[in-house]
Amino acid sequence: MKARKPQGTAIIFLETNLEKAKPFDEKALSDIQKKVLSKLSEEEQEKIRKGYAASVVDLESGESVCKFNLEDYRPPQRSIDQLARAILPRIQDFYSKEENRKAFEEWKAEQESKK
Repeated sequence: MKARKPQGTAIIFLETNLEKAKPFDEKALSDIQKKVLSKLSEEEQEKIRKGYAASVVDLESGESVCKFNLEDYRPPQRSIDQLARAILPRIQDFYSKEENRKAFEEWKAEQESKK
């Protein structure tokens, strides 16, 4: 049986600090944003109007169709902290090896020489 390609779109909501979200201005939307917004469920539309950041993605191509409330998006501090805790052990492991520190210093020097 041949696998089917995904079709349609998906909306991805990002965890958003609503206290820092800018007021939603429906009049400032592009034509594609208006069209996409009108096709979303009432619940999804309400989340966007409240200020949640969202990206609508074409499932076939993987390309972004449009975005909402991402202009000055800042994730909540809790999300930043969780990401930092998740990657810190790998960073520490990387820098615990002399060859990695040396390779990083070489890369950094190369970047500086390109300026």
